[in-house]
Amino acid sequence: MAALRSAYLNHTIACCDEIEAEVLRVLKVKFGWNVESAAIMMSRYLDGGPRISISGTLKNVCRDPNDDMVVECALIAKAQVIVSGDKDLLALGAYSGISILTPAAYLTREIAP
Repeated sequence: MAALRSAYLNHTIACCDEIEAEVLRVLKVKFGWNVESAAIMMSRYLDGGPRISISGTLKNVCRDPNDDMVVECALIAKAQVIVSGDKDLLALGAYSGISILTPAAYLTREIAP
């Protein structure tokens, strides 16, 4: 949550419907969050940021094809960083000039001069 707060306060968070749906699913299934509570929390952080429309045409970038949407969203948004704990995304390290960092690495980068 600290990385999400930092990104919200210091940067712009871009998202698409597909990523939001996946994050809500993961929060419910893996972490036992109530869907309504998770949706409220997500809207607090995502409202005001750019809403990206992806086509799903970016393929075979990630080991897990379901993660290609994250990279596609970042490319369209002209993002500098993807922050994720997903091991398949992290395995890329970077893509087309976009760094892919763990939340801890992102926070360290934010604190560094």
